[in-house]
Amino acid sequence: MADSEFHKQLLSYLTTHQAQGEEEASAMMSEERMKIRSEVRSLVGLGREELLEALDKMKERVNSEYLAILVMSVILQREDTGNILPLPHQVMPDKFFTGPVLARVRAQAKLNTTEQITISWDSPPYQTLASTVPEHKLWYFREDPLVNGHHWHWHLIYTFGLPESPVVNLERRGESFYYMHNQMMARYNTERLMNDMSIPEPYNRTAWSQPIPLGYFSKLTDRVANVRQPGRPDNMTLKTTFRYGREMSIERMEFTEDNILEAIDSGFILSEDGAIIPLEYVNGIDHGIEHLANIVEISAKEISVNRERYGTLHDDGHLMIGVIHDPDNAHLEPPAAMGYHSSALRDPLFYPWHHHLNTNIFQRYKATLPPYTDQELQFPGVEIAEVFVNTDDVEELDTLHTVTDWAEVRLPTGAVFGQDDPAFSPVHTNPLAGPGVNMRYKQLNHKPYNINLVIRNDNDHSSEGWVRVFLTPDTSENQRMLMVEIDRFPVTLLPRETKEISRQSKDSSVIMKIPEGLEYGDLQSSLESGNITAEEFNRLGCGWPEHLLISKGRPDGARFNLFVIVSKLLDGEVLPSDPGQPFTMCGTRENYFPDARPMGFPVDRPALCQEGEGCQEQDWRNLIVGRKNMVAKYVNIVHLSELE
Repeated sequence: MADSEFHKQLLSYLTTHQAQGEEEASAMMSEERMKIRSEVRSLVGLGREELLEALDKMKERVNSEYLAILVMSVILQREDTGNILPLPHQVMPDKFFTGPVLARVRAQAKLNTTEQITISWDSPPYQTLASTVPEHKLWYFREDPLVNGHHWHWHLIYTFGLPESPVVNLERRGESFYYMHNQMMARYNTERLMNDMSIPEPYNRTAWSQPIPLGYFSKLTDRVANVRQPGRPDNMTLKTTFRYGREMSIERMEFTEDNILEAIDSGFILSEDGAIIPLEYVNGIDHGIEHLANIVEISAKEISVNRERYGTLHDDGHLMIGVIHDPDNAHLEPPAAMGYHSSALRDPLFYPWHHHLNTNIFQRYKATLPPYTDQELQFPGVEIAEVFVNTDDVEELDTLHTVTDWAEVRLPTGAVFGQDDPAFSPVHTNPLAGPGVNMRYKQLNHKPYNINLVIRNDNDHSSEGWVRVFLTPDTSENQRMLMVEIDRFPVTLLPRETKEISRQSKDSSVIMKIPEGLEYGDLQSSLESGNITAEEFNRLGCGWPEHLLISKGRPDGARFNLFVIVSKLLDGEVLPSDPGQPFTMCGTRENYFPDARPMGFPVDRPALCQEGEGCQEQDWRNLIVGRKNMVAKYVNIVHLSELE
């Protein structure tokens, strides 16, 4: 049972007991992951007093991010703590806010005032790319603290978590890695189109030996060492490095990628002992994507079935880019942005790299699978009779509004200054709500909306299934590759029932769920006073940021396709007991990934037209032909002027 006082003590290590050691957690390094996993395993089983003593010793040896990974992993994996975590940018602000931003926060803190400061990091001195550089247009996506925090949180669970822990499900861990990044790429590429930019070319083997035209300087600064994160200058080229205890080189990446592509084309992976592991889709479940993703991105030797043959392609790309400025460690420089989960998304090169992995590896595999059959796609007797969208304060139906507005955050001074603050003692009622600075920063947001459905069940028996809602821009580009899943939820239809459903955007299973009005610094007192339930206290809290749930529109409107499908359950599948939990991106603690079908179904693979039917130019539209359980319609996304 969760103990709020013990949970509070552990949280205090994220604010009070600032780590002063130099040992860092390079968040992409496989060997480092093994070390962290080993330390987490040793901590999880300790008694409470022993655990606190061990953490006291560790904070003298490791840096702040290393300590945060250890503490948050322990919170997630012990049964006597709640598993809701504070937002990463509140406890590690130097990993998510630039040096100029935190300098302003420090100056404000010294004034000892409650006045709110305003940061516009799309303008000097906070911006990281000149306004003349096209990539600057995407500052609101790449450098959003909650986007980067989501990426860090996913890897906290599935990279540093233990296989036997209650929050790590190795059976779908690889598929989740694929789908989380697939959705991230669909979102990023859509944002580019909305900003009149083309989809970038994949950073593939043709480009590996070529200079990288655009560099990146994150301007992040370690709050303890006061050292700025190194930048990646323009026109640098990948170099061989041995900085991580093994060779990372273009030749090694080409070798491992050749073996991965051979596995895809042959339909199987070879394990270290020579056993054949099929890359197959059986009885509605895609086993192949799980095996494939776990050899592309491995966080421990127990995940890859043959590390020597298939290597560590994803990690090698990240780390070679991350140390491109000092591959031989001659200058003793730490990695740049691409070397850490907390900052990798800030670097514009993250997206061409993952575009390559998604299109040339994962989509290559998906294209080897046969198109979904009519039996898999149909839901006999169930029909979507009506779909429409209404937005708060907007008269026009099927019109969504995005806006650039202000996010508000309170940064504890202890976390900002990187030193112990007496107000943050373990017995303090609110370990994350002591002295702090109130800050607001610019972000993309959208007006709340409802997706309204009328679903009819013509059967004489109850019908259970999943409602899946996708959004993709109406463009000549491959729309299926730009499909963003904005919601998925279970539905139960009684015999002969016509059900009206109005689904609010804030209820999406894709987004992180922060209980309304809850400050993370006051978690325990909120629980004790009855303002939040034990269920809310134990939520996982990992998901996509709500304010970026839909893409930016255009001032004159941008036409998108809203695609809605209600799919039947697979044989033996049951609906989750708690349909309100977010699960699409990270799963749930109790039920893992409750939807058994492939992530992204039915647009995760090419959809071919049936013989004798007119083929649609955009292949996903072939899914709709002759099927009443699917509907597609146009919606308009209008971007409003900035709000004050």
